[in-house]
Amino acid sequence: MKISDKQISIFQDEKIKQFILISLEFIKTNFPSFTENKSEDELRNFIVEIVAFGKLNKIYKGINLQKLIHYFIAFKLNLPLPEKLIMVLKAIKNENVRVEDFYLNVASGRYKLAEINFND
Repeated sequence: MKISDKQISIFQDEKIKQFILISLEFIKTNFPSFTENKSEDELRNFIVEIVAFGKLNKIYKGINLQKLIHYFIAFKLNLPLPEKLIMVLKAIKNENVRVEDFYLNVASGRYKLAEINFND
């Protein structure tokens, strides 16, 4: 028996919907101050944005996407990210290592640009 592309697409859509629901609960439980002034649609859009960002950077595992959600909230990150952080996610390593390296760079602040003052 062969599974059609349409069946695969439906299955993937259902998995994404399920992931969004689980992540919505994760955010509400762990980051109440982040969620208090946001509508359900805003939170869903945030999750979808992170899933799309993850897909662009070949981050597919649910646990790694939830880690990215956590990092974006905890470190108040916004898209687009600095190029150095994007390069960490695009490195030729397995997905788990890339997400861990991303965290280490964000937590250490190594991604920040040096402030330069030309008026001194």
